Amino acid sequence: MQIQRVEVSLSIFLLCFIHFLAGEEGKVIRAAIDIGMGGPKLHIAEVDVQTNKIIKTLHTQRYFVDFYNSVSKHAHSNLSSDIMEEGFKAFNEAVKMAKTFNPKGIVAIATASFRSTPNGMHFAHHLQKEIGIKIHIIDQCLEGKLTFQAVLSKTDVDPETLVVWDVGGGSIQFTAKAQGDSYLVNCQEEGAGAFKDYIIETIQGRNTQEFSSPNPMSSQDIVQATAFARTWIEKVEPVFKDKISHPTASIVGAGSVFGFGISGMLSNKTTFHVEDLALVVQSLEGKTDADLGGGDYAYCEGSNAILVLGYMQALNIQQMQIINVNNADGVMTYRPFWE
Repeated sequence: MQIQRVEVSLSIFLLCFIHFLAGEEGKVIRAAIDIGMGGPKLHIAEVDVQTNKIIKTLHTQRYFVDFYNSVSKHAHSNLSSDIMEEGFKAFNEAVKMAKTFNPKGIVAIATASFRSTPNGMHFAHHLQKEIGIKIHIIDQCLEGKLTFQAVLSKTDVDPETLVVWDVGGGSIQFTAKAQGDSYLVNCQEEGAGAFKDYIIETIQGRNTQEFSSPNPMSSQDIVQATAFARTWIEKVEPVFKDKISHPTASIVGAGSVFGFGISGMLSNKTTFHVEDLALVVQSLEGKTDADLGGGDYAYCEGSNAILVLGYMQALNIQQMQIINVNNADGVMTYRPFWE
């Protein structure tokens, strides 16, 4: 009888130990850093590696570095030494913050901020050498795929009807599911930064070397900018226009432009109608950066809203949803980065 009790106890111990190991294997803490045109975005989360879902977000933080204006204002579109110094400090701070959560790993990616600059690869190597974290400079197709996966990691929407729209400072992607495990990605090389500069240079007749913000905008500025935004749908491929117009389509805005900017201007609505955004855009007349809340991103919040409105009107998107995710969320569940 005594031996039997020992065997039972040992069996219970082994069973508990196996469950403990399975739990450790099934749930891990990961950190991801997405370096976009507006600077690094840090995301730390608990991930279920079996279901490939983000279970719990532990920390998110944005570190403002204006890579876009550095690229657009310097010869040969190189990152300037000043902006690289700012980028180094911001990336180093993000890594230090990530390490306080003792993650199983830290993965960093860079998009148009490094991809579109001749010295972007050199800067990435410098960061890796000095800070010890490899930076993957990804193309637009992978960028779109990561954002699509990020949305799926936070929602149960049918992937077959899902169209994910991400507006970045240096590029725009529409992403949808194709057959099997493949994706359709509509890549546009110009983004919110180029649109903002068009307002300043062409509509307002000012110099972006002196003015980085189009604010305050007149009513005529807004009308012309909205009309110009509508012309950008010429860059949207017919297959996406068909998907977007389908009655069952679920259009989701992802990335910081939607998750922070548009959402904030719409009183943090997660679902909104085109009329809601039209009212916001109408209210931009005469507003300064300070009127729009100040802070690091106020200079582009108004032009971003106009850009999105123009697309929605031209593509006849009457309603869409916002899910506050970005490429960093997609990195969390992209297996090749963690194998």
